[in-house]
Amino acid sequence: MGRRITIRVDNNLYDFLQTFADMNGQTVSEMIRDVLKYFSMRLLLGHFRDKSYEQVKEEYLKNLDKIPELYKQEFFQEIVNKKVLKKKNK
Repeated sequence: MGRRITIRVDNNLYDFLQTFADMNGQTVSEMIRDVLKYFSMRLLLGHFRDKSYEQVKEEYLKNLDKIPELYKQEFFQEIVNKKVLKKKNK
């Protein structure tokens, strides 16, 4: 086996990852490895070339009503709440 990478996440994100992994018959570690592979392939193919993180987040917020309930858990609501706070402060 390869090297170990350890990260810390808040409870809401962990719950989301665990639920998503369970739904796909994977452990959280297996799912994270797949996510990293997917991201690496997309990055190398140039799929992220034209969009910044902020642009992707903005697109996510615009399409929030089309996203399945699973993805609307508290972790993702934090993104929305930060967006709303940022608009109020302007």
